[in-house]
Amino acid sequence: MKELKDIENALKQEAGANSIDSDLLGAGANVEADEKARNSWTAVLDRKYAWALTIGCGLVLFQQITGQPSVLYYATNIFKSAGFGGSAALQSVLVSVSKLIFTLLTVWRVDRYGRKALLYVGIIMMTVSLALIGLAFYQQTCMVDLPVRDCPSDQLVLPDPWGIVTLSSLMVYVGGYQVGFGPIAWLMISEIFPLNVRGAALSIAAVTNFGSNLLVAFFFQGIMNALGSAATFWLYCGLCVVSLVFVKMVVIETKGLSLEEIERLLIKKAPVPAGYEPLLA
Repeated sequence: MKELKDIENALKQEAGANSIDSDLLGAGANVEADEKARNSWTAVLDRKYAWALTIGCGLVLFQQITGQPSVLYYATNIFKSAGFGGSAALQSVLVSVSKLIFTLLTVWRVDRYGRKALLYVGIIMMTVSLALIGLAFYQQTCMVDLPVRDCPSDQLVLPDPWGIVTLSSLMVYVGGYQVGFGPIAWLMISEIFPLNVRGAALSIAAVTNFGSNLLVAFFFQGIMNALGSAATFWLYCGLCVVSLVFVKMVVIETKGLSLEEIERLLIKKAPVPAGYEPLLA
């Protein structure tokens, strides 16, 4: 395969000047490996990788701040607030099944429809779902004679039709995440960085991912207490809109491109390959 030969040639060129005889392997090889690791960390912060690093870290950041940790960690509580009570655990199972189905569909079709197209579809699904969930929680009433803001959480209920809206929207939200940010973010990170810095770049993306995940999970309950359930979900909805703009303006389409073509486009800023321009739209 042409792609495999291109990768082999790139590895040979990278190893060229630093190649060593097999009889020198051992402690010297470990020193060389450590030196290469340090060089990759230095290299990935070079300005020429700024675009790729922005795409990678931006995708995993928006992956978290658009509400995914909150929805998954607090799905059972959200269902209880929506009035499902003891069946909340069952509803969470349904959400997990929805997540699995949409993941399989994405893996099956990602090379046909492209990365950006699936990101657009997934983010739009998330945006609409969060808007509806916020609208549903705006309809909350208190079972005792208290204002909604002062009502204990176990006394808050939604009118029956809005409970169904919450369940359906939450499943669509999870499906949208699995169509877009869930698999596509990590797929693109594995594609947009050259081999010599890919390990360091993946580490930076992972730190960004888990750090933002921790912050969202930590502050979610406080934000919900301060703003209320409806406003919290609308806040996430607004962040989905921002992420849509980010994908439109910053992220490139890598469908059909070899790793070398992606590197030429992102790192070397060379003219895009023929026929690629429509995919940037």
